Amino acid sequence: MLVANVISPGISLHTLLTAWQTGPLSLVALSIQVALLSATILVVIAVQSGLASYDDENFSMHVIQHLMLMNFAPILYALSAPMTLALQASSRRTQERLLKVLHHPVVSFITNPLVAASTVYVTMIGYFLTPFYNFSLEHPLVHDLSHLHFLITGCIFWWVVIGADPSRWHLSYPAKLGLLATGIPVTAVLGLALTGARTSIAPAFHTVADTRAGGSLLWVVGELTMLTAMGLLLFQWMRFDEREAIRADRRADQEAAAAPRARRARQPHTTSRPTAAAARLAARLARVKRTAVATEPSAASRTVSHEAVLQVVRPPQKPDPTIASSVPDPPWRSTMPATSPRTNDPTTLTVKVPKGNRPEVRSCTAPSRR
Repeated sequence: MLVANVISPGISLHTLLTAWQTGPLSLVALSIQVALLSATILVVIAVQSGLASYDDENFSMHVIQHLMLMNFAPILYALSAPMTLALQASSRRTQERLLKVLHHPVVSFITNPLVAASTVYVTMIGYFLTPFYNFSLEHPLVHDLSHLHFLITGCIFWWVVIGADPSRWHLSYPAKLGLLATGIPVTAVLGLALTGARTSIAPAFHTVADTRAGGSLLWVVGELTMLTAMGLLLFQWMRFDEREAIRADRRADQEAAAAPRARRARQPHTTSRPTAAAARLAARLARVKRTAVATEPSAASRTVSHEAVLQVVRPPQKPDPTIASSVPDPPWRSTMPATSPRTNDPTTLTVKVPKGNRPEVRSCTAPSRR
């Protein structure tokens, strides 16, 4: 607390009373603030309240203090993401220093999941099942340093397991559940050893009954803490899967929306060959058209062939050859066949009439010739 008072900036009473955020807070921001404030209050209660004055006289009180420093407060600190908040609220120079500390090889080593879990479990067994506990009660400075060790190792362990701050070690959720499951037998062994103890853990400070009561409390509350942390981890896992599903749906929607644009962008490349083929076909048609125009007959000699059936009235007597020779033949006379190709009747004639020179035939009745 003295170190925190020295390094913290000075805040006036007016700033403390008027700097509260009065706008609407999201549920996440509110939960982060509540978790951070609750963790700090638990640390203060564990080391500065009346509870700390009984930790060397009553073993149950010492167990509660141990649980608050190693489990309760570190869990709330891990959920409040203090490092993220520090990076967001600091200046550029402070952010660079914090990032250097986070990426330091020593920090990377102590935040290794195996190292963090081993440190916590070995600390619990070594502190309560060895003479070190009695030694710490006889030396107050060692006792205070052990409390600091509990808090630091607990924060590192719970940061790796359920922390909201990003870490260098990205564990999967099954691996995190495995780390928590490993702590269940460790807590059970420790609780059984203290509950069934025949001698006091510190004869000069605690009785045997006090040792057994503290062991039972440590066993029950420690197991409940592990199970609660597992439930919290399962909740985080479900939230993670939901966010991943939302991201996958968003990516699928973006790909579906970008597919028509990509198809239109690729369209000139895919239609280049048909366009060239169409151009070659158009050139070939133009050449054929020019050839047809060059070889086409003139309009005067061009005729439209169509058949007209004309019934010509033949005179009953033979025509006068002198009169027939003096009358010129019509322009269509030379094309008139002798008989009709349809009926083969000499009274019905089929002629090919040039365009614009069709004669008018008013009488279409011809007497049959016997």
